[in-house]
Amino acid sequence: MSNVQGGAALRAGELVVESYRTLGKHWRDCLVALALPSVIDTLVRGAFLRKIEAMQQQEMTTEQVLEQMVGEDSLFRLVAMLLVNVIAITLFAVSWHRLSLLGEKPRLLPRIGSEHMRFAFLSLALIFATTLIALSGVTLAASATAGLVVLFAMILVVVIYLKLSMMFPAAALDQPCTVTQSWRMTKGSAFTLFWALVLGIIPMFFALMLLGMIIASVIAGFFAGSALGDWIYLLIQAALSYLPWAVTIGIVSLAYRRLVGTNRPAGAARGSHGA
Repeated sequence: MSNVQGGAALRAGELVVESYRTLGKHWRDCLVALALPSVIDTLVRGAFLRKIEAMQQQEMTTEQVLEQMVGEDSLFRLVAMLLVNVIAITLFAVSWHRLSLLGEKPRLLPRIGSEHMRFAFLSLALIFATTLIALSGVTLAASATAGLVVLFAMILVVVIYLKLSMMFPAAALDQPCTVTQSWRMTKGSAFTLFWALVLGIIPMFFALMLLGMIIASVIAGFFAGSALGDWIYLLIQAALSYLPWAVTIGIVSLAYRRLVGTNRPAGAARGSHGA
């Protein structure tokens, strides 16, 4: 990677505004990018909810349901669901990173390349690391002040993500970026990046909460009690869940472009919408 220590200083407000501007300008591309991942998420969520409903129909107690969920077979299913969710997020994230950094148009059926493999591997590695930290925090909480331990574990997880965040856009571009390089790139910028992510997510959270209530009311009015209504609601929920990802990815992409010193904006599109 060239010029990993170059680039301009980060400003949280500018990162947030530019991320929302990219989303507003390329909202059609966002719909294309989230189409396949949303369908994958819907099928996964639907299967999970159907499993829980089947348990409830057997008049199981909450404790019995939890015991079933942590059984060997159910754990295998949960791991499989996690892998499928990582695949779905990877498809969207790589597409949105490449649009933000290269102006490359997303495809309904992405061509899977080495950038997807690297991104998925990084995601799984981060999930594994943060899970270990979380489990360590829970374990230590039994013999220490629980609140402080959990808070420290959460802060540590956030710091790790911020310090390693530059590896994700690099992976989406299929460019090399080691842990050391990402750590060095974000030196003095991690706090700014943290506030940019917080400021970016808060308005999206409230907007989606309001929109979700409106959509739920509309679906309840037209498809009350029908299985079709349930699936439509799950699909819309899945699609909306990618909008915060679009804002977050946009922020990280712009930070990467500035810290690396690459000033190519999302301009003329490359690629096509076609499959």
